[in-house]
Formats: sequence, C-alpha cells, structure tokens
Amino acid sequence: MKKGQGAIADEFVLVLLAGIIIIVILAITWSKPISLDISPTAKTLTIARGSATSFVMTLNGTVENVTLEASGEIANWVTFDRPVLNVEGEENVNVVVSVPVYAEYRFYTGSIIAKQAYGQKEMILTINVSTKTIVAEKEHSIHFGDFTVAYEYGSDTIATKNDFNVERGYFSEYPYSFVALMTEQKNSIVTDGYIEIIVDQTNGVGNLIVELNGNEVFNQMVDAGPVMIPLTKDQIKQTNTVEIRAGTPGWSFWMESIYRINSVSFVINYAGEYFKDFDFTLTDEDVTNFKKGELDFIVKNYDIRRANHMMIAINGQNFYTGSPVPVFFSKTFGKEIDLNVGSNTISFTSDPNSYYELKDVTLTITSNA
Repeated sequence: MKKGQGAIADEFVLVLLAGIIIIVILAITWSKPISLDISPTAKTLTIARGSATSFVMTLNGTVENVTLEASGEIANWVTFDRPVLNVEGEENVNVVVSVPVYAEYRFYTGSIIAKQAYGQKEMILTINVSTKTIVAEKEHSIHFGDFTVAYEYGSDTIATKNDFNVERGYFSEYPYSFVALMTEQKNSIVTDGYIEIIVDQTNGVGNLIVELNGNEVFNQMVDAGPVMIPLTKDQIKQTNTVEIRAGTPGWSFWMESIYRINSVSFVINYAGEYFKDFDFTLTDEDVTNFKKGELDFIVKNYDIRRANHMMIAINGQNFYTGSPVPVFFSKTFGKEIDLNVGSNTISFTSDPNSYYELKDVTLTITSNA
C-alpha cells in the first residue's frame, strides 16, 4: 500500500469512530426515560353550553420546559394558567374549559398533552355538553375539638373550713392544713386574692402563722375577730396548700399558744378572657378550587345572664359576631374570606362577661374536584 493510501485509511477509521460515538450518544439521549407523570390520567366534565368550569391538573417529576396543549374536538376550549413550566417535584396547573354557546348537546373527546424534550404524557378529557354544569365537590374537614370561649370577672371562694383549733407548746404542736383547688382556665385569669380567717378566741400568747404553698404569708399576734391576708397573683397556684399554725409561747414556756378558728376562706379575684387560636393548613387545590367554607359546633353550655357577643375571625378577617344559642351553630362563608395556601388561623374571642362552652368544633372547606 502506498503512503498516501495509508493516510486516507487512517482518516476513514477516525471518521468512522466519530460517527459511531455520535450514534451511541444520540441513542442514549433518545432512549432517556420520561421523568414526568400527569394526574389524573382521565377526566369527564359536564358543562352547560356557553359556560366554563375549571379543575386542577397535577404534574410530578423533574423536567424543564414542559409545554401543555389540548387536542381533539375540545382543543380550542381549553386554556392553562401556565402553558409552559418547569416541573420540580409536584406542580399544580389550573385548567379552564369553556364550552362555546353553539356546541351541540353530546359528548366531545380530546386530550391534554404535556410535552417535553424526551416525550410526552397525556390526559384523556371528555366533555359532556349539557343544559346544566355539574361540578364535583371535595370536602376537607378540620376538627378543633371542645373548648370554652369566655370573658369573666369577679370573685370565687375556692375553699372554706370551719371550727378548728391550732395550738403550740414547747413540746407539742397541732396545726391545721387544707387544699384549695381551681380549674386550669380560672387559674389562667386570676388577678389576686386573699385568705380571711375569723378568730373566735385566743389566749394571746403566741402569733398566728399562715403558710401558703410552703411560704409564710402571715405571722402576727392577733385578737379575736377577722384577719385578712392579701395574696398576689404569683402566690396563688392552681393547687394551693394552706397551713395554719400557732407560734411558740415565747417566755411563757409553761403555756400553750391557742387559737380557736371559727372559719377560714380562700378567695380569688379574676378578670380575663378564655380565647382560642388554631392554626390549620390548606392545600393549593383547597384554595384554588375553593367553593365555600362552613363552621359547625354544638353550644354545649352557656350562661344566659352572660350571653354577650362571641367573635370568630379567620386570618384576621371577621367571620362572625353574635350570641350563638343552643344547641347547634352553623355558618358558611365564601370568597369574601381570604384563605392561604399553607398556614391559616381561626380565632375565637368574646366580649366581657361572656361564657360559652363549645363542642365538636369543625371547619369544612368545600372545593370543586
């Protein structure tokens, strides 16, 4: 073989190898699987002639530059809020179907196609043109349970004890103790309080000592009559242990300190509000296809003397102000209340001197399926 022919042969081999490499690359590229799913894969809608309705289509995958288009008999009836998009995970697209006024009363078939570089996915869409639009609904119920909504002020005697003695000598002691309890809700609005002791008799030898929850709140010599011991909010607990003792007789070591108690009362003052705030989460579909909301609950108990206004707000927007009466409360709202995709808040408060116990509080969000 001549020298020139050898060079040509080498060049041919290089070109052949390059071609094979390109073919392999293209084969790999063309055979790349489609990383895209579409949901639902088929849907049927009943729409009145000259009307429109919408639904949410979900794309799932990791694909860039996905193009949406409609085909078939309904190709010109369909529009998308995002006809071109990048899909990262789950993406929702709002699809609007508008039926022209001249459409015949029958079934029309077509499809929605999601195209990308390596292929496409398809949803079969059937439209039943009718005299009335029928929209399927989906309900999302959120349960908040049982709770109290109130605004109270006043005083309560949470414990009373009668007719007992306390004594103290250098070799003996006879104290008296008791427990004063209140509810968690009442404890949350306590402002202050007092312990009132009515002393029937005393021999005037030692002091009268009172401890509350292990802390001394009174230590003085007193005569027969009323003794008032003021308490601060910080001194009062939900469970309160009171101990009453007589002090030592001092230099009169041969005597005992004696107090005969007619009665002792533990009194609290309170003023404040029992309110409830709840966070709840809504999906994009809940909000995009929102039709109505409904709040339901049972008024389990209320004080007719304190049936003042209760206020309910959603995301800071007033939803209800009034005096719900037994037994069942139900109220709906529409798009005048702004809802958020993700976090939302519902709040229950009341006017002063109100009291309502609510049961089975449930918020239901209805959306077009």
